[in-house]
Amino acid sequence: MKKLILLLLSGIVLFQWSCNTASSNDNNHLELGSSNLAIDSFALQTSANSIQDVKGTLIMEPEAYAFVDCFTLEDWWIDDQSGQDLEKQYGEFRTKPYQQVYAELRGYLTDPPQDGFASEYYRVFVVEEVLKIDDLDTTNDCTKVEQVN
Repeated sequence: MKKLILLLLSGIVLFQWSCNTASSNDNNHLELGSSNLAIDSFALQTSANSIQDVKGTLIMEPEAYAFVDCFTLEDWWIDDQSGQDLEKQYGEFRTKPYQQVYAELRGYLTDPPQDGFASEYYRVFVVEEVLKIDDLDTTNDCTKVEQVN
């Protein structure tokens, strides 16, 4: 089931990516169609426990606490330590199973554990603060957002 979810998420990201013409302007910018996403190369080289703000899509189901970062397109497991009940906030926008919502989160990346659902992800993002949760639409679908500073 986890692999199916990852395949579905990857397919959606690849579809969105293929719908736009991608070309590189320089090392710090990626152009997607008419939208420019400024990518800070320092942010891409974050180390464990380095607090950062991220924007992306979120799914919170029993076996898939998944977040896809808008800028790296990496798939991370979510560990909510915010005390703000991220799962409840997600549920307020969820109308069907495995629905993606837009999320802006503050926290840090860690390595995944060696077992459990989280072990199948590239990294674990530990959420310290929920900045924003919203419906996923054309104003916040990772093609028009700018990096959080």
